Amino acid sequence: MTGLNLFQHLCNLARLATSTLDNASSCETGLEKEQEFIRKCIESLLMASANLEKEAHSSLTSIERGLLMLKTHLEAFRRRFAYHLRQWQIEGTGISSHLKALSDKQSLPLRIVCQPAGLPDKMTIEMYPSDQVADLRAEVTHWYENLQKEQMNQQAQLQEFGQSGRQQGDFPG
Repeated sequence: MTGLNLFQHLCNLARLATSTLDNASSCETGLEKEQEFIRKCIESLLMASANLEKEAHSSLTSIERGLLMLKTHLEAFRRRFAYHLRQWQIEGTGISSHLKALSDKQSLPLRIVCQPAGLPDKMTIEMYPSDQVADLRAEVTHWYENLQKEQMNQQAQLQEFGQSGRQQGDFPG
């Protein structure tokens, strides 16, 4: 029974990954193959579970291998698209792993201080040993893009203020 519960859980996870692949239009490289691979794995797992009563040993072996392949594939997918997955998570549209949350609770966070050269702005990022370098890259990119937007807004306000001040000074009134 535990094997079947695990199978159901991984099927749900694979469906979630497939739906994520469907929605991932910004990552076009090879995602059609990813979706096809997951679909074939799910079909094989479903066929093996249907034959479980007839051929228990071979079906369980097929299920075990299929689950291992799916797990390995999802881990590789996570590493390969870690940057995009983290960006989506920062934007509030991503998914997070419950296993990662459990492992993060067991380890101490690493604090990384980022400061652009020549600017007083600083940011501290808390990362965990289980995080990828791509996760750090996504965090820094998001922070730096927001910092640049703030600086552009401040410059625009200063220019507006400077122009309105000159106009008032030119026409005493």
